[in-house]
Order: sequence, then structure tokens, then C-alpha cells
Amino acid sequence: MELKFNITEKDYLHYAFQHIRKWRSIYYHIILLSISGIIGFLCLMSSAEEPLSFIRITGIVLLSVVTFFILILALSYFRLKKEYASNAFLKETMTFRFEQPGFRVETSISHAEIEWTKVIRIKQSKKVVAIYIANSQAYILPKSQIKELDKKALLDIFKTHLSSSVVNEKSLT
Repeated sequence: MELKFNITEKDYLHYAFQHIRKWRSIYYHIILLSISGIIGFLCLMSSAEEPLSFIRITGIVLLSVVTFFILILALSYFRLKKEYASNAFLKETMTFRFEQPGFRVETSISHAEIEWTKVIRIKQSKKVVAIYIANSQAYILPKSQIKELDKKALLDIFKTHLSSSVVNEKSLT
């Protein structure tokens, strides 16, 4: 089976944020930061007559924490965008060939042959499937560029060559 595609910046950002932290975790952090920001703002505004009251200091601390985490998320986002822009390999058209001994990944500037025994896990999100060959190294397959029939064939290949601890039914849904 052969798949050809390009990894878009959006695919890369989605994978990178998922790899850094699970999306749900980021989602919960954003909700917590929003609530903290609102509470901090209300605390700051509620005690205008006492400049250093406990409530006002609590508001300042909460707003500072919220600002700090928003800056971290923003800096991470722009760092990842810059990383994608400077990585020629990611912009190349990739060809994945799934075969009996393993899979091959080819671009015009490189190629790799990975045995199935080297795959340690397969993770998926709504937008990408990541084939991990190390804890922090994975090959990305954008789901948007895989046809429905190819998804079923790919799942069958994974089931054939990998243990159930590496791949599960939800890997290509």
C-alpha cells in the first residue's frame, strides 16, 4: 500500500501541541486560566478603596499567572510555526510504502526504512495518526489526506504487523 501527501503547517502544529501535551490538558488549562482571569479581574476591581488588600493582591497574582501562561502558549505556537517554516523535510511530498518487513518513507531529499518491530506505539488525534519509533520521534500521517478505504487497509496492516498494545481499533477512526 502506498500513500502520498504533504504535511501542512496546520497538521504539524496539531501534532506538535498534542505531543507536548494532550489536547484535553491544554483545553482544561485554558478553561482554568479563563476562570482565574475573571476571578482575578473581579478581585482587582472589587476593592478599589484599599490598594493592598488581600483580595486585590489575589487578583494581581491571578492575572499575572494567567498572563504568564498565555505568553507561554503564544511563544510555543510561534516557535513551532518557525520550526515548520525552517524544516525542508516537512514540506516535501512524502511517500509512505507499507510492506511486509516494515514501511518506507521517501521524499526527494531523504528516505527511511523502518521495521515493524521498531514501532513502539501508534497514537491518533482527530487530525493525525502518529507512528512512533521512539518516545519523542514519530512519522505523521494527516487523516485529511488518507481516503476512507486506505484508512481501513492501513488499520488492517497495523493489526497484522503490530501487537494490540501498539495499535487499537481507534487508530484510524
